[in-house]
Amino acid sequence: MTSPTRRNRCHAAHDNQDRPPPPVPQPAFVPPNQAQAGPVPRPFAWQPPPHFPYEPLPVGQYPGLPRNAIAQVQRAHRPPVDFNQRLNDQMNAAHNDRRRQRNLRQRQDRDEIRQQAQAELMAAGMQPPQVPQIPNEPIQPAPPAPPEYGPMHYEGAIGPHNFDNPLHYFAPNPAPPLPEPPGPDYHQFNIQFQHHLQEEQMRIRNDLLQRQEQEALRLQQIQEEQMRIRNDLLQRQEQEALRHQQIQEEQMRIRNDLLQRQEQEALRHQQIQEEQMRIRNDLLQRQEQEALRHQQIQEEQMRIRNDLLQRQAQEALRRQQIQLHLQQQEAERINREAREALRLQEQEAEQINREAQYAHRLQLQQAAQINREAHSSRLRE
Repeated sequence: MTSPTRRNRCHAAHDNQDRPPPPVPQPAFVPPNQAQAGPVPRPFAWQPPPHFPYEPLPVGQYPGLPRNAIAQVQRAHRPPVDFNQRLNDQMNAAHNDRRRQRNLRQRQDRDEIRQQAQAELMAAGMQPPQVPQIPNEPIQPAPPAPPEYGPMHYEGAIGPHNFDNPLHYFAPNPAPPLPEPPGPDYHQFNIQFQHHLQEEQMRIRNDLLQRQEQEALRLQQIQEEQMRIRNDLLQRQEQEALRHQQIQEEQMRIRNDLLQRQEQEALRHQQIQEEQMRIRNDLLQRQEQEALRHQQIQEEQMRIRNDLLQRQAQEALRRQQIQLHLQQQEAERINREAREALRLQEQEAEQINREAQYAHRLQLQQAAQINREAHSSRLRE
């Protein structure tokens, strides 16, 4: 089944295009650069009607091609139709229409409520408030502009070079020129320029006065800074003299401290030698203790190794006993399950025998009943 889109495209490409074009009057051959007698004959050219929904085929751009081939070329170069966008536009238009109707109903309701309130206020002898009427009409879209297709005109004689293709010299007229833009308004420009010039002059004057005040303030700040620098210089000279005196006193104190430190260093050196002798004796004593402790640790390790081997042997024996016990339990469980299965089979066999005996007894009873009924019927006959 042909889709609607393909059907519409085929109609757009072949609508009014399948019939041959009207015959073009062929003028008599005239040598070039010679004027023809009479008016130039204009061949028939089909003009699209106003608001034509399809774009006419540009036969002048494809000389020598049939009209269906031109339609196929135009269709190949035309951008594809976005049906999702078209559906979105339709949904948006429907939504906008619903919203416009809702706004209209709300505005009508508000107007009705306002009229009722004004009527009640007028009945009570009160002046209702004046509510300005604000136009809230939606902007109507502009009607689509008709397509600008210029009339076809004839641009030259038909000679032997294009006798088989008379459409070569047909071309559309150029589009009419656009209207000229409006000229400049010099009076309004002069007024605006004068106003701007006055504002600029006032701004320059205010900037100049502000800069003069800033320069005076800055000069005063520079003088104050110079006075502060002079006072700082005098104070630094006094501080340098005091610091020089303190440095000399510090040097004397450092010299006395150096002599005292030399005496202390000599005493400390003697104490260090005595401490080294004591440390050497302690080191020898600790080495003896470490050797004794190392021997004790080796004996403890041997004892721990023996205990570990003994525990491993005990664990292996215990594991073997547990495995044997588990095997015995598994064998006992298998024997119990076998005995239980045998007992169940015997019970099922007994149940089947009982059911068979009961069924046989029922059959015998039914046969006896049938025989009695037959005998009674024969007796009645």
